[in-house]
Amino acid sequence: MNKNMLFTYYLTGTLLLTMVHATAGKAADTADFSGLTLVQIYNNEDLKKIAVDKGGASFKQHCAECHGVDGAGKTGVPDLTNGLWLWGGSLSDHEITIRYGIRSGHALQRFSEMPAYKDYDPLTAAQIDDLVEYVLNISMQEADQTAVLRAANDFENICSECHNYNGAGRMEYYGAPDLTDYYWLFGETREAIHKSIADGQSGVSPAFEGKLDNETIKMLAIYVHYLTHQ
Repeated sequence: MNKNMLFTYYLTGTLLLTMVHATAGKAADTADFSGLTLVQIYNNEDLKKIAVDKGGASFKQHCAECHGVDGAGKTGVPDLTNGLWLWGGSLSDHEITIRYGIRSGHALQRFSEMPAYKDYDPLTAAQIDDLVEYVLNISMQEADQTAVLRAANDFENICSECHNYNGAGRMEYYGAPDLTDYYWLFGETREAIHKSIADGQSGVSPAFEGKLDNETIKMLAIYVHYLTHQ
């Protein structure tokens, strides 16, 4: 190989590297991810860092008031760091939730509802008390076993459509939580479970479509995903 060819290869390689660095610098300055998928951004360490940094700043501005600066949530507001997701935990799942919200009123919102069973005619107050014991039991807590047996049919006939027959939930389709694990959004005590069954629960996550631009929504989705995988 002669010197002219070597110089040509060197010059071509230098030009390509310059173009790559210039593109990366532009991405860092403008965070223009419009032509990239969430997975492509997340799997590129440089772009991921940009998205996490800027997504984190947006999170503090728009989300931390409810979810906390660290994303750990509080009673009635989900913990975004523990990897337990009612609506799926993929990057695209996060984007959908951020973009359209939960019970937000948006036409494409995620929607589920825990009814107030004190207003549900077929259930008496005593049956609700028994269902509380049933839920305590399947979550491995101390419970009145006689009440658990009484409540078995009611749980199967009324609750299993959303929470599944074993209580493990049908999360991606119904947003219905797993009642058998250690995590409780509204509390795991007898009193808290009774309140959830009797009074219902219907928290809201706002829709950010139209309020935040697409780039910011993408970066927020990546940041939320990062919180559970850092």
